[in-house]
Amino acid sequence: MLNIIIGKRSNLSKHLANALDNCLLISSNSLENELSQINWEGVEKANLIMNQFQPSFRLNDASLPIDYINNSILTTARVLEFVKINNTKFNKIIYTSSSSVYGQNKLCTESDIQMPISLYASLKLANEYLVSRFCSDEKIDFTVTRIFNIYGGHDQFSIISKLINAINNNIEIDLVNNGNAIRDFIYIDDVVKAYKVVLTCSNLPTINIASGVGTSVNSILIFLNKSGFKVKFNSIKKDEIGISIADNSKLMELCELYDFHSLEDYLLESLKK
Repeated sequence: MLNIIIGKRSNLSKHLANALDNCLLISSNSLENELSQINWEGVEKANLIMNQFQPSFRLNDASLPIDYINNSILTTARVLEFVKINNTKFNKIIYTSSSSVYGQNKLCTESDIQMPISLYASLKLANEYLVSRFCSDEKIDFTVTRIFNIYGGHDQFSIISKLINAINNNIEIDLVNNGNAIRDFIYIDDVVKAYKVVLTCSNLPTINIASGVGTSVNSILIFLNKSGFKVKFNSIKKDEIGISIADNSKLMELCELYDFHSLEDYLLESLKK
């Protein structure tokens, strides 16, 4: 089984490429060229994982609207059109979405109504609808994964990586609303484990990928302080989702993911290094 992953820059893509057999990692910047170079006649079946989106460090930067839309949804459309025009045979298509599509929903269940409150979340949801409609029309099995807050690996975007960087380099960071927001953090290897199982599941339109545990950034600061690590920060006020915790019962049932990596252990191990 050939596993095609779109989005070379993605932290998740890099880890999936290391974990999956017969894997091909493709850049969204040279999409058609790289896809057309595959010997499709020799491919009986393939899985397609779409991780492409606007780069993490530019998620809130829409100063170049055409570029933003192109990276956010037009790339998805180009991939799907290639699938249709070339009549490629896919066993499974996974689209990587985000917990942000739930908006101000405190406990997020897959069946809940989505209420995005940002451009990023709205475009993620639009991608969900596009993939769902396309796969339903083309009779291709698909899953939309709504990932919560990933940390670990090559991550340079999450608040976890920013806290580690601030301590290691003795720099000050901006902390939104004193870190009172509660988030659901999940380690990159747990996400990869979930994807490997999802690839084997059929008739699974949507699934939350999360630990199911809520942790405030402020509580992380308290833990770090007690462990001898003080973070310099400047508190800024900004509208944000106050609480975002997943109902991950579907994930735990399918993947038997009961032993998630410990965020506290990861922080201490990273800081010791």
